[in-house]
Amino acid sequence: MQLIIHGKNIKIIDAIHNAIEKNLTHLESKYTKYIKNDMVAKVDIERHSNNTFKISVHIQMLNKNYLQCSVEDYDLYVGIRKILVPLEQQLHRLKTNAKHTGEESVGLIIDKETTVKNTEVIVDISDIPSEDEY
Repeated sequence: MQLIIHGKNIKIIDAIHNAIEKNLTHLESKYTKYIKNDMVAKVDIERHSNNTFKISVHIQMLNKNYLQCSVEDYDLYVGIRKILVPLEQQLHRLKTNAKHTGEESVGLIIDKETTVKNTEVIVDISDIPSEDEY
């Protein structure tokens, strides 16, 4: 997975880059079948005036679909670790859908737009053929 990190009102030092890379590599190693090398993960870190940090992650999946979530915390490194929870929930949900449809990758089962609401991925699977239609 390719990683693009952008900072607003904060300089991205090596320690921040390494923490993000370590956490997203953990996610990639856990879901190797579903996260491919040509996918792009964009991480935006924004520092607010009240000393909070907003970390937003946008992972480009296959077929122009994506996983997205945001976390806001006073500690940057705690926020980076917290970002894994909603991403893992979304990937687990997509992994379950892929198992039920027999697809190799989660990007192949999503033909409709993926809508993100409150860090939950809502996937329209109405057009996916049932097991009898294979």
